[in-house]
Amino acid sequence: MDTKTTRPSSSSSTDVSSGNPGEQPDLVSALVRIGNIFSTERNFNHLLQTIVNETNQILNAERGSIFLVEGEQLWSKIATGLAEEEIIRVKKNEGIAGKVVSTGMPLIIPDAYQDTRFNPLVDKETGYKTHTLLCVPLISTQGEVIGAFELLNKRTGTFTSYDQEVLKMVASQAAIAIENIQLYEKEVERKDTLEQENITLKAQLKGKYAYPAIVGDSPAILQVKNAIHKVSATEANVLIRGESGTGKELIARSIHSQSPRANRPFVAINCAALPDSLMESELFGIEKGVATGVNRRVGLLEQAKGGTLFMDEVGEMPLSTQVKLLRVLQERTFMRIGGNQEIQLDIRVIGATNRDLEAAIEQGEFREDLYYRLNVFPILIPPLRERGDDIIMLARFILSNAIDKMKVGKKIFNPECETAMMTYPWPGNVRELENIIERAVILSEGETVDVCPLLGVETPSVSSSRGALAKTASLQPAKEGLDLRSAVEEVELDLIQRALKETGGNQLQAAKRLGLSREGLRKKMVRLNLTAKE
Repeated sequence: MDTKTTRPSSSSSTDVSSGNPGEQPDLVSALVRIGNIFSTERNFNHLLQTIVNETNQILNAERGSIFLVEGEQLWSKIATGLAEEEIIRVKKNEGIAGKVVSTGMPLIIPDAYQDTRFNPLVDKETGYKTHTLLCVPLISTQGEVIGAFELLNKRTGTFTSYDQEVLKMVASQAAIAIENIQLYEKEVERKDTLEQENITLKAQLKGKYAYPAIVGDSPAILQVKNAIHKVSATEANVLIRGESGTGKELIARSIHSQSPRANRPFVAINCAALPDSLMESELFGIEKGVATGVNRRVGLLEQAKGGTLFMDEVGEMPLSTQVKLLRVLQERTFMRIGGNQEIQLDIRVIGATNRDLEAAIEQGEFREDLYYRLNVFPILIPPLRERGDDIIMLARFILSNAIDKMKVGKKIFNPECETAMMTYPWPGNVRELENIIERAVILSEGETVDVCPLLGVETPSVSSSRGALAKTASLQPAKEGLDLRSAVEEVELDLIQRALKETGGNQLQAAKRLGLSREGLRKKMVRLNLTAKE
């Protein structure tokens, strides 16, 4: 441990002016110059070099060095008269500087070579002959000895107690300046590191959420990509619609990452996941003291300032919050709960829903004025079953990611499974596809990933898919072509009926088994004229 000691007081018992009154005006002006350097210099080596040069002039010394503690060594690059690249290194407990660091006490040496504590090795390395020597500790604001300030060879006579007190005064301020500049350099380094990490992360995010990451080239998905391209450069609010699991947040992030707001925050909230009592405080924030023990909290609107707020399942937002959100979209201002100050807001809002908002408006569950504020630019994401060959492209993309994440080596799909995946209706869409493929990778042996057993046995949402597929295959052609819609509806009907039967009619549990939200299941049941009893 470095020695702890007490920082010398400016009101020392030794009167520094009494030692040499004729030098006092020069001392004052020099200390003022040094003080200015301490407060403005940001280059570490230049700071130390200037301190040594100014102090040599004040105390009429030939040379000076500042030694700093580094582990079990003392090092100094600042020694007047040495080449810039030359660094002196000595053991922490050796020589005069080592003694001062270990004891925390200053030393005056009138004849260096007659003092057993003096280490002549530095003289041998530099070719310089030390005669007289003055050394004082550098003490941090925490009372820790961080180094030593050493002056060599007074030009006239030897160093005095007056010289020692002056050097202690300079060293006291120098230690603070050294600490500050080291902290400053660490902060600059940390900032540079964070900026580089930020640049790297943004580049990764742009790659992750750019168009190539939206896998597929079916006409429906190409239309989505084109919509993203058109709306990203604007400030328009966007409403993304599609079934649960189709990737609405991926689309929202793609819009944000391609927009002028890409360098600002992207903040997401799931309106269906929060109880009504917490929705407003999460969204708008809350002031301290609204209730006992409540501290001030910044809401998601403020967190998204300058960037994008993504509101998933916006159709589930309570009516009371809808009114306040409408005001935000109209006025671009809001107040925290319990506050009385208007806060200006610059954000873009992207909403997403799998609900039929038009029906919700008719039923009084969603405000029509808010709907039009959000639905400035609608984007409809097609369900997976309508994306044709995209299913296999997505499946292979997901398989590749799963292999990389799990580090399981090369694997490919069983070709028969790809046929089954193309035929299966995927009620849970891309999310269900991801879950089944990752499960299949975990269960697979060898290089072949076999999804078929999962489609037929282990996944509740698809436990009867083979039977359903057999039904689909046995359907008779309708008129001159196959009636795909009827086939899909028949498969959905069969799966929903089985899920309801297995859960005793519990729609929430049935929805989970099918990879749907409760609202998504309700909509399908209405469309298929299916009641809970069935």
